[in-house]
Amino acid sequence: IRKAFDKDGILPSEVLWRTKEALSDGVSSLEEPWHAILGRYVDTIISDDEYEKACIKYAETGNKNVPIHKEAYYYRTLYEKHFGDLDLIPYYWMPMWSEAKDPSARTIGKYKQLID
Repeated sequence: IRKAFDKDGILPSEVLWRTKEALSDGVSSLEEPWHAILGRYVDTIISDDEYEKACIKYAETGNKNVPIHKEAYYYRTLYEKHFGDLDLIPYYWMPMWSEAKDPSARTIGKYKQLID
């Protein structure tokens, strides 16, 4: 697709050929990544105590999707607010080639090598 736009000069070369960004990472700067901004926001609305109690609740009910951090718990609360307490997703998906726990692409090793 990039080659199709390369000949006409529609996009500047530095834009056309820059490293692909994950959407959440592409909307912020390296100095203040989007996941850090969201993390700070979530910290203002979810206390450590609330998060810890929620993790215990999910673990005790046998749910395999215990939130891995407050941001994940926040998204879970939004989902449950609109769709109820349904356990439809059997596991938290991440690529098999990655041991990353955070969904931000900046924490995935192969991507991190490109920006370091």
